[in-house]
Amino acid sequence: MARGRFKSLPVVDDEERVVGVISRSDVIRTRARVDLDVAHDLAAVLDDPGHRDLHVEVHEGVVRITGPDSVLDRSTAELPGNTVAGVVEVQVS
Repeated sequence: MARGRFKSLPVVDDEERVVGVISRSDVIRTRARVDLDVAHDLAAVLDDPGHRDLHVEVHEGVVRITGPDSVLDRSTAELPGNTVAGVVEVQVS
């Protein structure tokens, strides 16, 4: 957006219908979230009995989740992490 000097862009669905607009400030606000806020929101998303044995760390938007044992547990832990605003990447081990 910055290179093209666009202040906003349309958001389209699979059928190329406009469903919204995203601005540079929307992107910056999401990317600039404090790690503590991201960790708090992620803890709320992962607050269920199936995720009790997880350890979550957030550093510069990168989420590191440790603790899940099986492949299914790892993928189950990774999916919610990608839904939290400010998360740049999710690493599960």
